[in-house]
Amino acid sequence: MSPEIVIIDVFEDERGELYEPVMGEDLLSGNVRNVHVITIMPGKVRGNHYHLRQTESICMGPNVAIHTIENGERKRYRSTGAGRVIVRVTPNIPHAIVNEGDDIEYVVCSSDVPHDPEEPDRIMQVVVTG
Repeated sequence: MSPEIVIIDVFEDERGELYEPVMGEDLLSGNVRNVHVITIMPGKVRGNHYHLRQTESICMGPNVAIHTIENGERKRYRSTGAGRVIVRVTPNIPHAIVNEGDDIEYVVCSSDVPHDPEEPDRIMQVVVTG
C-alpha cells in the first residue's frame, strides 16, 4: 500500500505562512494520539525506520522529501511548488525524511498511536544514507 498524499491549504502574506498540519477530521475522530515537531538540518536525514502498528502523518514543505520502500521498490514523495503536503505512511513501510534545502526545516508529524518511550513502535531500517 502506498502512502496517501494530502495537499493542504497554505495562507501566506508578508508576515509568513499559516497552515493546519493536522487534519480537522483526524482530530474529531480521535485518530490523532501523538503530535510532535522535528527539525532537520540541510542535507540531513531523519527516520530510517518503519512502524508495526501506527500510521504516521508527516506534514512537510517544499524542501523536504520522504523516501520509502514499498514492495521492494524505492519511492520519493515531495511537495510540488511552494505548498505543503501531508504524507500518511501506513505500518510496515520503511521511510526516511530528507532536508533537500539550504535552511533548517520544521516538520510536523502526527500518529494514531500514543508515544511510549518504554516501548517505541519503531524498527530501524536504512532507506536513505546521509
